[in-house]
Amino acid sequence: MKLLTVRMIVLLLACSLATGAWAVPQGPERERDLLQRGERVIDRHVLPTLTDFSKKAHELSGRINAFCRAGNSESLGGVNAAFRAAVLAWARAEHLRFGPLRGGDLSMRINFWPDPRGVTYRQMRRVLKAENPELLDPAVLAKQSVAVQGLGSLEVILLRWSRKPAAVFQAGQPNYDCRLATSVARNVAGISDEIVQAWTREGGWRSRLLKPGPEDPVYQNADEVAAQITKSMLLGVTIIRDQQVLPLFELATGKRKRIKLPFQRSGLSVAYIRESVRSLRQLHEHFRLTDYAHGNTAWTKDWVGHTFGTLERAVGDLTLPHERPIAKTDLDEDAMRRLRFYTNGLRQVYGRALAPAAGLTIGFNELDGD
Repeated sequence: MKLLTVRMIVLLLACSLATGAWAVPQGPERERDLLQRGERVIDRHVLPTLTDFSKKAHELSGRINAFCRAGNSESLGGVNAAFRAAVLAWARAEHLRFGPLRGGDLSMRINFWPDPRGVTYRQMRRVLKAENPELLDPAVLAKQSVAVQGLGSLEVILLRWSRKPAAVFQAGQPNYDCRLATSVARNVAGISDEIVQAWTREGGWRSRLLKPGPEDPVYQNADEVAAQITKSMLLGVTIIRDQQVLPLFELATGKRKRIKLPFQRSGLSVAYIRESVRSLRQLHEHFRLTDYAHGNTAWTKDWVGHTFGTLERAVGDLTLPHERPIAKTDLDEDAMRRLRFYTNGLRQVYGRALAPAAGLTIGFNELDGD
């Protein structure tokens, strides 16, 4: 399908909202359909994604523990590979801020981001200098600032190791850096277990979303379940747009002089954005809210799938440095403009065309107040 311009999208959205040509089906059949879509999303996207992150978090914890016990730096490559796998698994899960991740507290403990003032780096420098033995207990660490608990704090330690791998050990024994990294990794793995268990236990979040009712304080009917999944999509696209694409666009156009992207110093930013896009595309394919698009919103059926594919390819074409700050000269302004268009278009279409077409009411968004 030929890429629509911004003006065309705005006009089509305005037309669909103004005419109301499609009457949303009502009754038990629609209720069953929405719950079936919710079940498909939970069982094929939410739980596999969160379970995979938990697996990768435990693998990272095991790698760090083995590395520190080995007394040599030869296995550092395995630690870095496990860190990359865990970071990208989190990229695929970051938009799932409902259920046990509702409110964002656990999400921030896994990775404190955005962090425009470099809080993680500053706090980790103080922690590593102070060498407080109490923080080597994950239970104590879990009560500290979220900036020193998660993947971002591990990135600080691993970058120190990469510069001076031999300094990780003192007289053949792991130093404080290593023991703290072990504690942080165990903390992240423990949080991931908590999340998966909250979804899967009897009476947990899976059960609550698939059996909504008037006594549930969060999900009382199928519409609220479907609206929650739609908000997860909107949140994911907003994260990519506002925290990743917009900084690149503003740097390319001279509106900013310096930017920070997630895991930029580890060289994982492009892969992080790409995995985020792929995960949202998977969510879309399982949810298929475009099935409700008719009449003046029918064009969205092809447009959304096409745009996800185009966005994924555009992100894959990015090449960003990590050994130095990203500069304006590293970016193509037209390419950054297209990235902004794709992400903004997806959010507009999902929020202003597909949600109304399905008869869903979308309320407050934690990132932008929509």
